[in-house]
Amino acid sequence: MARDMPSPDDLLREQQAMQLMAEQLNNIDDAEQLLQAVAMVQEQGKLVEALAKQFEDDMAAYEDEVKAELTEEQLEQLGPTPRVEVVLTPQQRARVQEETGVDMTSVKIPDPGGMMTRGMRQASPPEIEAHALKQAEEFNVMVAAHQQRMAEIQKIRDEIHATEDEELIAKAEALIAEMLAEPPKT
Repeated sequence: MARDMPSPDDLLREQQAMQLMAEQLNNIDDAEQLLQAVAMVQEQGKLVEALAKQFEDDMAAYEDEVKAELTEEQLEQLGPTPRVEVVLTPQQRARVQEETGVDMTSVKIPDPGGMMTRGMRQASPPEIEAHALKQAEEFNVMVAAHQQRMAEIQKIRDEIHATEDEELIAKAEALIAEMLAEPPKT
């Protein structure tokens, strides 16, 4: 990689700096100074967000590079990408449900480098909520695809039953039962 990859410690250090800056806002009485301090916190927030994005992108690229060098057998031994499960707050749950119609109690976030796990105390609630919204939207797409598949199967089933050919109906029902037992191919 051409650029230096930020470490989880770099990200945590910047998050902690932002948290300290935000805590100091309560000690400022002057409106002009408060506005300047808020602007500094916002800039620090942008830095933290950029570092987190860079770290996530670099980790994904590194993971792809490593996986490209491995055999299928080695990839199977690695297993899935590590994830951390985060419980949503009642407010986050309500917003996700309102926006997507999905009631989620938690969200699973990819955590290949362990950064999210180590920095959980400083985790960004909007970032966690964004992951939850994305997963809820993916769930809705999956449900819609399943419903479409089931509607198509029912249409075919109705057409076959309309023929009143008992042998054809029996074969079709067996084939449909076999199809439903297999996970859909994506």
